[in-house]
Amino acid sequence: MTDKEKDNVSLTAASFHVNDHELDLSTVLIDPKEEKKLVRKLDLCICPVLGFSYFLSFLDRSNIGNAASAGMSEDLNLPSNGINVATSVFYVLYVLFEAPLSSLMKRFPVRIMMSVIMVCWGAVVIGSGFQNNYATLIALRLVLGAFEAALFPCLAVYITFWYRRDEIAFRTAMLFVAAAISSAFGGLIASGLLQLEGGGMVGWQILYLFEGLLTLVWGVLLYFLLAENSDTAWYLNDREKYLMKIRHAHGAKYQHMGDYKSEVKKCFKDPAIYFSCIAQLGADTCLFGYSTFLVLIIKDMGYDTVRANLLSAANYGWAAIVYVACAMVADRYNHRIPMLIGASLITIVGYAVLLGVTDIVGVEYFACFLVGTGIYVCVGLNLTMWNTNSSGVTKRSTGMGLNQSLGNCGGIIAGQIYTTNKIGHSVSLAAMAMACVLYAVQWLNWTRANRRKENMSQEEKEEMDSAGVTGDAHYDFKYVM
Repeated sequence: MTDKEKDNVSLTAASFHVNDHELDLSTVLIDPKEEKKLVRKLDLCICPVLGFSYFLSFLDRSNIGNAASAGMSEDLNLPSNGINVATSVFYVLYVLFEAPLSSLMKRFPVRIMMSVIMVCWGAVVIGSGFQNNYATLIALRLVLGAFEAALFPCLAVYITFWYRRDEIAFRTAMLFVAAAISSAFGGLIASGLLQLEGGGMVGWQILYLFEGLLTLVWGVLLYFLLAENSDTAWYLNDREKYLMKIRHAHGAKYQHMGDYKSEVKKCFKDPAIYFSCIAQLGADTCLFGYSTFLVLIIKDMGYDTVRANLLSAANYGWAAIVYVACAMVADRYNHRIPMLIGASLITIVGYAVLLGVTDIVGVEYFACFLVGTGIYVCVGLNLTMWNTNSSGVTKRSTGMGLNQSLGNCGGIIAGQIYTTNKIGHSVSLAAMAMACVLYAVQWLNWTRANRRKENMSQEEKEEMDSAGVTGDAHYDFKYVM
């Protein structure tokens, strides 16, 4: 299309009306200023809702570390490894339920699905405030994991329904920023609530009641805040809904549905999902160890409970800032793997320092910042790569479920390795090193695939079209790294 033709199409788009349907929407260009305004509205209406949902998810799964630092272990007469086991069992049903539940996202209304699971796990957290023995703790952690399982895959795939491929990394980053903020605010909230007593309840019980009630109320509100698609979005006017149709038409290759069973098979046959999943396992092992045990790690440096919770907030805040910056660069330049490799190396250095220095508190605490620098970047951008490099919706959502299922096995591992800090840091270092290698493998895999598509002859392209090849296997689809 010549520049003159593009100008004509652009003028047509500017004057095009919502009720006009004769033009192929994939040829319509949107005024950049108008599109920027639309995306800004999406950011204001979607990202805070999704981000706060994940904030609560991370808050409710990680508060066991805060509760343990305030005497829950003694009150429930837990065995020496009780907290480690309780941390791990959360991920048993979480892992088993994640993939099948996330694959149902297109079969059930998303706002109903997400609202129901949040109300249910909020009730479980409230119940945790009344637990009085080890068996109840384990049972509640299992059920909590089952209800939380579908949330993150649903959130990550939901983002792809509204944003272009080059807009996804930053919005996915907002979810992990919410996780980091959750950990930071979790420490701040806990430092206050853990000092309260009343009604025959101690601080850790009040912590569970407060956070569980907050989640339950938000689950109800979520039903009214989320929209199933742009046509039913309460915050978009008719013109904006039309612009969303144009955006969807431009990304049709990325958003196509396809036959459910064949798309699932495509996912399992794609080697990229296995590279992504195993890398995610490595990064998530570090993430869950860091987010669950950081308060206890800092407390072992010689700080009391309140100060350890407050100091952990600074680590999470720094991790959030770094991740936002990296996600913005990733979306702007479409370069993710270089940042993944760099971030993983910084985290590896952090763990090495924690292992090598055991008697200088300032250095140990600084090493915690180094560890946090890379963890959220690696977890988030690896997921973003799968989201942007897989098409269509069913393959992408299935892969996201698999990615998170295997990745969240890291929670099981993290709960068992932190019997001592030395073992925990050693295994975490090895896990991140494995992830670093697999980021490079993914780069080689997708680079080779792009080169193969670029070198296809016209005859080969015609054969692909006649065979009905769709999604990321099509020659028009280029992988971004």
